[in-house]
Amino acid sequence: MSEAKFMLAPLGRRFNAKFIDGLVGFLIGYVGILLLADFFTAKSGLTDVLMIMSVVIYTLVADALFKGQSLGKKLLNLYVVDFKTNKPSTIWQSAKRNFT
Repeated sequence: MSEAKFMLAPLGRRFNAKFIDGLVGFLIGYVGILLLADFFTAKSGLTDVLMIMSVVIYTLVADALFKGQSLGKKLLNLYVVDFKTNKPSTIWQSAKRNFT
């Protein structure tokens, strides 16, 4: 990226992007459950664990996926950039940012 300065996005757009990302994480988990349904039963509790883990993992690393854009941010044309360098978020920065 060039020397462009990025502005903080409005709270409503950031919320909408995070909401979309939550839906994406849920859908990833749901598809995973459908694909693995033959390997375990719903009573085993693994379906719940798979769903929760997919949402958590996607949420932690999503901001680093498409050069600083999660799927929700990509739809709303938002970016996550390092404040000092203006470079896209890395996986580590995304995980630290979303863990807090």
